[in-house]
Amino acid sequence: MGDETINVKIYSQAAPAVANIVTRTLEYDVFMEPVPVEGAGSGFVIDPAGLIITNYHVVEDAFEITVMLSDGSLLPGKMLSASRLADIAIVKVEPDHPLAAAHWGNSDSLRVGDQVLAAGNPFGLGLSVSAGIAGVYARMGKLNEARRMLEELKATTDPAIFADIPVARAYAALGNKDEAFKVLFRLVEERESYATYIKADPPLDSLHTDPRWKELLRRMNFLPD
Repeated sequence: MGDETINVKIYSQAAPAVANIVTRTLEYDVFMEPVPVEGAGSGFVIDPAGLIITNYHVVEDAFEITVMLSDGSLLPGKMLSASRLADIAIVKVEPDHPLAAAHWGNSDSLRVGDQVLAAGNPFGLGLSVSAGIAGVYARMGKLNEARRMLEELKATTDPAIFADIPVARAYAALGNKDEAFKVLFRLVEERESYATYIKADPPLDSLHTDPRWKELLRRMNFLPD
């Protein structure tokens, strides 16, 4: 089987699992006013239930994540776990049917000089693929790092730290205090451990003058009843 035939086969197997990821983050203009900014990148489905792996820099500080699957359908996503050092993040969507997922390889068996294919859809214009060789061994541990993160998700990862709190930050920065408090009160009701993150989060400082902040502190047991 020639190289072209192998490439075509790999492409056809990987393509259904590739996803386009569009994010919204906040930046500040010259007048220090918050401005929503859109970004985009690629990811791929690693679990039919809706787990998607992508680069951390793609979804870093995003308050809104939208995933476009290979069939063109759009689903909201939430970041469940991340490693800044490995530049890896895991995003969760809620599909109404099992998704096509990529098969795991073993980065421990990869050698510098091995042929590799890179598939993606970073701009939402359709899937692209390119061929090359593995050139830096130090980066090859990302696959195993992703496996480790998936195992941690089962027991220790707190999704709100990656997903819901950035949403509250964005609402606060944009002046939409009603929506910000709606998210925060819901988090406090769900789990008391969120309180420490909320109270110490500097991007939420703009909410401190609102009367609802004291009520939030009471519910988090930082103020007496």
